[in-house]
Amino acid sequence: MTHTNGLRILLTLALAVVLTGCATQEQKKQVMADKWEKSTLDSRLAMIEGLIERGQTAEAKNALDKCLAANPESAKAHFLMGRVHFIENRNAQAEQAFERAVALDETMDAAWYYRGGLAFLNGDTAMAGTYYEKALSLKPAETDYFLAKAQLLMQTGDSPAAIAMLEQAMAQQPRNRDLLVCLADVYGRTEQPQKAIACYEKALLVDSKDQPVLESLGYAYAAQKNWDKATTTFERLLAVVGEGDRKEAVLNTLALCAMNAGKYALAMRCYDALTVMRRDDAEAWLGMAQAAMGADQFDRAAACAQKALQLHPSWPQGYAVLGSAQYLQKKYTAALNTFANLLNDDEFGGFAWFMTGRCYGRMGQTAKADAAYKRAGDRSADSPLVERFLKDKTGAM
Repeated sequence: MTHTNGLRILLTLALAVVLTGCATQEQKKQVMADKWEKSTLDSRLAMIEGLIERGQTAEAKNALDKCLAANPESAKAHFLMGRVHFIENRNAQAEQAFERAVALDETMDAAWYYRGGLAFLNGDTAMAGTYYEKALSLKPAETDYFLAKAQLLMQTGDSPAAIAMLEQAMAQQPRNRDLLVCLADVYGRTEQPQKAIACYEKALLVDSKDQPVLESLGYAYAAQKNWDKATTTFERLLAVVGEGDRKEAVLNTLALCAMNAGKYALAMRCYDALTVMRRDDAEAWLGMAQAAMGADQFDRAAACAQKALQLHPSWPQGYAVLGSAQYLQKKYTAALNTFANLLNDDEFGGFAWFMTGRCYGRMGQTAKADAAYKRAGDRSADSPLVERFLKDKTGAM
């Protein structure tokens, strides 16, 4: 009996071991199946994310519908569906998808970030701030989250807090281009132009050919009337832009800065290029005329002004530049005829009478000169063109 009991116990233990082994094998198979399913899902979601990045949102949505039907608890799939809805302006559905994503995985920082953006669009700045803070708490070094929170603070009128937050972030990431540009923008809006300029300069140390930064820096210098540095900066920008409308815009801005900096030869080169690109652009020809006057090329200035008037007849600015160029050519009779077109003009009348007096004076006709000066009267005294022409021949512009 004892022997029988012992055998039964041994058989029971052996069977338990065998059954345990079978259970372990089944568990291993299930684990492997789960890993395979997760791997397959991850690869599908990566493919779908690529579709979204390429703008193929319709294809992405169809693929996500299938993924969510098979994997309704996938936080990543819900997040990607939220992105598709957001891109296609279905904001309510986007919010539902992002909300579901963080319910399944509250550590999904990007979903909190998007929720902040949606709250901001809906005018709920308090909730937007809460969501941005949540995203930042999960991923403190993410630049986009800092920028979003800073812009939110700016929109709500708390510029000091925006500056403090960005400066704190800059202490950790001193060469972060996006943070530098955002901080420069905040400084610019709060009338701290020198600090803004310093940020743009630092950003260019990261990438000396950064076109948006070069453009912003150039305009910052121009706003300060630092025309030399503005000109240098736009020259740098011109060296890296491609062909087309972008290049034309930079050429035009560079020409204006160069004129104000007294770099007339450079301005002429810019306008020369512009007149090749836009042969029927009267403003480009008039700009060339102004630059030529500054470079003491009065014959060329007159010819370019005449070309501008051919393209834009009866243009007061054109007559003002042409008459001034003719005056500097010492062609006083021609200048008188040109200024006659402006004598009754509200904007240029005072200047035209003043220059008429100058022409008669050069011709030795003192009585006519005095009469013209009298007609100019207070209008010429208040005319910035008269004041500038007395100091700088290009003031006749």
